[in-house]
Amino acid sequence: MTLVEKALEKADLKALVALYETSKAIFSYIKIEDLLPTLISLSVKLLKSEDISIMLKDINGELRSAATFGLDNESDKTMRLRLAQKFIKNTKGRSDVSFITGPTEHDTEFSDIINAKHIKSAIICPLLSRSRSLGVLCAARTNSEIPFSSADQRYADIFASQISQALDNARLFADIENKVSALNEAYGKLSEIHKELIQSEKLAAVGQLSAGVAHELNNPLTVVIGLAELLLEDAGESAEKRADLESIKKQAERCRGIILNLLQFAQKNETDKKPVQINSLLEKTIELWSYNTQNSKITIVKDFGQNLPLTAVTQFQIQQVFINIMNNAHFALIDISNPELKIRTFYEDNKIKISFSDNGSGIPENIVGKIFDPFFTTKKVGKGAGLGLSITYGIIKEHNGDIKVESKEKEGSTFIVELPVANPA
Repeated sequence: MTLVEKALEKADLKALVALYETSKAIFSYIKIEDLLPTLISLSVKLLKSEDISIMLKDINGELRSAATFGLDNESDKTMRLRLAQKFIKNTKGRSDVSFITGPTEHDTEFSDIINAKHIKSAIICPLLSRSRSLGVLCAARTNSEIPFSSADQRYADIFASQISQALDNARLFADIENKVSALNEAYGKLSEIHKELIQSEKLAAVGQLSAGVAHELNNPLTVVIGLAELLLEDAGESAEKRADLESIKKQAERCRGIILNLLQFAQKNETDKKPVQINSLLEKTIELWSYNTQNSKITIVKDFGQNLPLTAVTQFQIQQVFINIMNNAHFALIDISNPELKIRTFYEDNKIKISFSDNGSGIPENIVGKIFDPFFTTKKVGKGAGLGLSITYGIIKEHNGDIKVESKEKEGSTFIVELPVANPA
């Protein structure tokens, strides 16, 4: 075997190794950003080029430089891109491979490309997938006097086919990934809608129950309270008898309070909503609430945003929302050293937001999703009916708003009320 034959055999072997590595790359990388650097590296090894360009079509069908090697100068990159654009225009989607041997001014096909004279030899291959043009592979020699051979053309043709398959796989994977992401996003939205529907059904069910039961219980309770008051007037000085009657009256009034809550929960209030400045309404509510809890030693920190837009609300309902949330904070701050409730208002995402953050006991993770359920409470028997946050949820939804909670056990809770901006008159 002659030296020339041995050299050719060695070159063929190297080319086959490079082609084999390309095949492995096709199945090793499924993301195009990981695939392109490997394809560039293999192109250099296989085609022994001073520079390599892989140019791909964007969603508008325009050719763009996707990856390069040996092209640090932007004008050189632009010139390679123009070569590729001229190539695609001339071949019109065919599988032709173009050769450039010597300066482009001697090549009728590319002689009008400016600044391409330094190219001594080049191969330009189409990247096709099912006869659809993906882009172009351009390999150029600018220093070597040895032109590309017919063997190089054969390797480049095979290599371009492998690149096309690899890119097709990567794009298919990207499409699947995008669809999965879109499906996950849609599922997330459906899940939220489903939760809201369940919550609405629970509220509707309690509303129906309330409407029927409340009126039936309210009348006899009114009689019990009235008789207890009459008996108290006739009880004389008997401390034991007065204590029993006071207890009857107190518990009956508590029952009536629960029934009134149920009625309020069940009935949609038709009171007109009026534009208010939320900071002003909060100040009044805090003053009212803090009077009832003046012995709690809770520090209230106010961080109110300035120049907030108005929001249209039924004032007493929104005040009830604030009081319900603050009452829950008060309960969570019992036995906490340095109890603090921070109330913040701000404007974000075209909504007015009010956050109530306490440093209390927090809510266990397994029950956070239940706190707006009717009759759900973590308080001891007799301390709460579990309607406060359900009523709060219903009022906020009637105002086309939202309420969210963020909490960690033993670290505190934050309730965030969102209200829409009032439409300008």
